[in-house]
Amino acid sequence: MRVASFALALVMATSVSLAGQPVLKKSSPVSLRIVDAPLSEVLDLVRKLAKLEIQIDDAVPQEVLDRKIPNVVFRNADLEDVLKFLAKHNGLEVEIVDEDSIYIRVQQ
Repeated sequence: MRVASFALALVMATSVSLAGQPVLKKSSPVSLRIVDAPLSEVLDLVRKLAKLEIQIDDAVPQEVLDRKIPNVVFRNADLEDVLKFLAKHNGLEVEIVDEDSIYIRVQQ
């Protein structure tokens, strides 16, 4: 029985979705209030708190990274949803590379 439980835990901890796309490791829900903070600072905070590798494409203009996010509140949100929201509202998109890293690029 102990082996079966261990095998089940391994299957449940997989980092690939049913569609074959990588997914971020599960984390606690995110509660975050952003007030007049540049996108780059918010991403740095997420990088540190979630222990996530965030790569930003060279084509992303510095002015976008410097753009201040006026007032946004996330309560018990999924980390991936937070990242995708921030990216989308700044003309960017997020690609999940693996369970510990994302790649941010200009929206296509």
